[in-house]
Amino acid sequence: GQLDQSNFTFSKQKFAIVALLEGFGGLLTLFGGVYTKGTTQMLLGQASIPITMALAFVFLRTRFEWMQYLGALVILSGVFVVLAPKIFSTSVAGGSGHGADVMIFNLIFFMSIIPQAFANVYKEDAFRDFKKMD
Repeated sequence: GQLDQSNFTFSKQKFAIVALLEGFGGLLTLFGGVYTKGTTQMLLGQASIPITMALAFVFLRTRFEWMQYLGALVILSGVFVVLAPKIFSTSVAGGSGHGADVMIFNLIFFMSIIPQAFANVYKEDAFRDFKKMD
């Protein structure tokens, strides 16, 4: 396909904002992943779906079907059920050895989802009028 002239005159600032958001999210993922088990990382990563939905609801006024809301609730419930024992545990066990799951690092890893979800919502809005290149 041919590129439209508007593709070349498009503001590069939008790409910079996306890069900053995704870069910051990547840094948090890097730091948080140090003492977050792979299985916990996979579980926390699933929370990006309801977080992105919530941000799209607030900033883009996107409305979803009830089944989509139910799916987001199921995801959040699953994350809570798996992590609740660790959150509410009074045990000091677990340490910071190889393969350990340390709560503060889990939280940092979870926080990485927020700038990445903002980047997704921003891309949806910023590139809405961008001509397709296919």
